[in-house]
This record gives sequence, structure tokens and C-alpha cells, in this order.
Amino acid sequence: QPPAAAAAAKPGQQLPVYYLAAAALAAGIVLWSYRTFITGAARHAASSSLEAVSQGLNQKKLQRQAAARLNDMSSLLQNSPTADLSAKSLGDEGTAYVVEALAFNTVCLAADFSNNGMGRLGVAQLTEVLPTCALQHLKLHTNNLGATPCVQVGLAGRQTKSEQSP
Repeated sequence: QPPAAAAAAKPGQQLPVYYLAAAALAAGIVLWSYRTFITGAARHAASSSLEAVSQGLNQKKLQRQAAARLNDMSSLLQNSPTADLSAKSLGDEGTAYVVEALAFNTVCLAADFSNNGMGRLGVAQLTEVLPTCALQHLKLHTNNLGATPCVQVGLAGRQTKSEQSP
């Protein structure tokens, strides 16, 4: 037998130092790999899920704020004889939401929906509620509606005066 194998085979003999050094090196590599890859991936997963939760909460907050603004505008239409809702960036969806406050409304006599990015869908919703409300003056300036939606508004509004700039 070679001397190293014979020394290792005898009971009571200590392992050579290089075996201990190799074992310590292997343990160090395993620990480094664990800390680098496993905990790094876990940290990344935790931070990305935290970002997703934060974005979700922020989105909910924005939705609540938008709903509160739309409710304030609806309240203005329901409780005031004149409502200035110009330049509120309502678009079609916001207009449809706010216009519901005009249905069967006897308080609001004049409303200004100018410069809101209103399109055909917003006008369609508006024409549905005009026959049921007391609105006498309606402004739709700078909504890029063209002539057809104005004719719809005029026909739906009986005595409602509709203004639309070219």
C-alpha cells in the first residue's frame, strides 16, 4: 500500500490537513452559492411582489380619487342651476357617468361640457337623458364632435339650446 493510504487506514491517525482544507473550501463554496443564488432570488421575488402590491394600492387610490371627482361633478349637476364642467378631461366614459346625474333633474338649467374630449359615445349618452331633464342651455365647444352629434343633441333636447364651435 502507498504510505498515504496506509496512514489513512490506520485507526487513531489524523487526516492530512489538505483534506480539512478541501472540506472547508467546499463548505465555503456551498455557502457562497446559497447566499448568492437562493437568497438573491428570494430577495428579488419579494421585492417584485412588493412592487406589484404597491402598484395595485396606487391604482386603487387613483380609482377612488377619480370616482370622488366624478361624484363631485354629478353632485354639481344635481344641486346647482348652472354647472361648469368645462376642461375636466372627462372623455366619453366620464361624460357618460356624469350625465346620469341629469336624468330627471329639474334643478340644473345650464351645463358647460366644453373642452372635455367628448366623442360620439359621450354625446349618445347625453342625448338619452336630455328629454328627461330641465336643461335649457348646453355648451359643447371644442370637443371635436362635428355636425352629426350636434344634430342628435338638438333633436333629443326638445327646447335645449346646443352650442358647438366648428
